[in-house]
Amino acid sequence: MRGPLLAVLLLLVAPGLFFAFRLGLLRNRWTRWTAAVVAVAALAWSLPAAGVDYLYLKRINLFLCAAAATLALLRNPRLAWV
Repeated sequence: MRGPLLAVLLLLVAPGLFFAFRLGLLRNRWTRWTAAVVAVAALAWSLPAAGVDYLYLKRINLFLCAAAATLALLRNPRLAWV
């Protein structure tokens, strides 16, 4: 992996969108579109020219699954015991 994809995603795009949402900056439709275009441009810039390695994709998949499971458990704590 030679591009800064994960660093840009985790350190710029995700926190930027989170804080923009929490501050109420994404209420306007044009602001949402601008944020989406900036996020896609940042991710497109950070992609490596040779593509993403399969092992790297599997690690991202594992991270996303763990994040989804954590969010599901935090939202409904009784979910694990049903």
